[in-house]
Amino acid sequence: MKPLPTIGFLSLIVASGVAHGVQTYRWRPPAGFDRIQESLTAIPSTIGGWTARENPFEQGDLERAGIRSSVSRVYQQTRTGKSVTVLLVAGLPGPIAVHTPDVCFRGLGYVPLAAPEPVTLPGGDTDSRFWRMECQNLSGPTPRRLMVYWAWNGGDGWEAPDPSAARARYALRPALYKLYFVTDVTAGKKSDSVPEFAPLWLPEAARALRFGSESPRVAAGRLSLGRGPASS
Repeated sequence: MKPLPTIGFLSLIVASGVAHGVQTYRWRPPAGFDRIQESLTAIPSTIGGWTARENPFEQGDLERAGIRSSVSRVYQQTRTGKSVTVLLVAGLPGPIAVHTPDVCFRGLGYVPLAAPEPVTLPGGDTDSRFWRMECQNLSGPTPRRLMVYWAWNGGDGWEAPDPSAARARYALRPALYKLYFVTDVTAGKKSDSVPEFAPLWLPEAARALRFGSESPRVAAGRLSLGRGPASS
């Protein structure tokens, strides 16, 4: 099976993150991310008529990119065949905060069709703020267009701060999450499946990322110290 262009794009993000991490950081080994990995893996693979297949990356590449926990899946709507690729990662704030697709795609065969714009996606108790960018791959025989959404979560919900300020904003958090949605929009912007998919997926992810009634910030704080869920 030929890889979906959305998968290829996320592979470039991870590969670019490896280079950035090797050149810029000496990652200190964090504690507690095994439990964060368990919570990411617990996000359902079947959500509201969408069924996922796993899209794993090489563990060594993830670690060199500063990614300590991750889940990567392609969700497909059974009825229509629409698909959305999801990459959710967690790590120390330094490497997770600085790396964004509007930087990494340059020189990797993708060009932006417009500047990234902030958008709101409904889902969960509160709306979520994301950056959205449409880009095009000009290197293949058939140009492909992708719509890419990304946001960070340091414990206060999904946010889209100015990328230049993200590192300072999250610097004191024990762990930082970053989420990508990618979908093929070669047929036009109306084929963007994320506004339909995200309101179903985001509440399920929020439930999986909590331990009992704790907020993600409290859970991340305990996890960074290597502690398990609080006993009842």
